[in-house]
Amino acid sequence: MLLFIIHILYSPYPINSLKRFKESFSDFLLCFKVKKYKVEIDKDGDVFRILSAGFNAIEHKHGFFIFSFEKYKFIGKERGIYVVKVTDEIYNNIEIKCFDIHGKKESADSLLNYLKNIKGDALLFFGIKDEATLNWNKELDDLFKKMGAKFSLIDKYRYSYIFVTRKKDEKFISLFEKLSPDKIIFSQIKVKL
Repeated sequence: MLLFIIHILYSPYPINSLKRFKESFSDFLLCFKVKKYKVEIDKDGDVFRILSAGFNAIEHKHGFFIFSFEKYKFIGKERGIYVVKVTDEIYNNIEIKCFDIHGKKESADSLLNYLKNIKGDALLFFGIKDEATLNWNKELDDLFKKMGAKFSLIDKYRYSYIFVTRKKDEKFISLFEKLSPDKIIFSQIKVKL
């Protein structure tokens, strides 16, 4: 029920047609079985919500990715791994990038370069929409391990994946990670920069 409400509230299109209502209702039925992971890292932190659905989790829907908190929402439309970078405590500077590592080998290099060049403190949220591992490589895996990830994404074709890490004083602290071959992952994380 909660995901249906999130879907309706964060939909880029108002429900103004029977077709859209039917799509929303079918999404509700799919989302009804989703397990919600609630994690409280900081008692005085803000609540961030992130949802990842790989292709295997949503039959014929090509997966989806949603990131939100308070009045901010983002729905990913492209296939790939999304990186949400939060670099200030009042959330004026949020950067969202999508890397299509499924379709382009160069995207793996682009993601590597992007992550290696993050300056200062940051919260990083990662989530897969559809598929993002076909061209995943050992160098990416090693970098993710340095950032605190426990799972390897090599050979995790069409999996759902969420990873949240905090970069503080040039060190990474893993806050949450979940991987599923065929289920939607939804997490609510209370954290501050």
